[in-house]
Amino acid sequence: MTTQPILLPDLGLPPSKGHNVRVSVINGLTVDSRMAAKVAVKPPIKGHESLHMSDYRFLIESDNKNQKVLFDLAMMKDVDTKMAPACMFKFAV
Repeated sequence: MTTQPILLPDLGLPPSKGHNVRVSVINGLTVDSRMAAKVAVKPPIKGHESLHMSDYRFLIESDNKNQKVLFDLAMMKDVDTKMAPACMFKFAV
């Protein structure tokens, strides 16, 4: 059986003009962060009631334009006070 390549949708990105960027992944996790597994896994698995959280940032650097952009995918610092009350129940362990 021959596997056919998966065609990705056109994202509408402009063609490259010889400009490259450097991408770094930064793991910013400094504490043991967990969330209730029921947010992501159903049905629940006995003994796995909580999941470890990831805390990544992506640093994109352009030498040609001398620019840097940081995408922060971390959890909120003060999740207990700043998250919408309607969402809080999903993150309770």
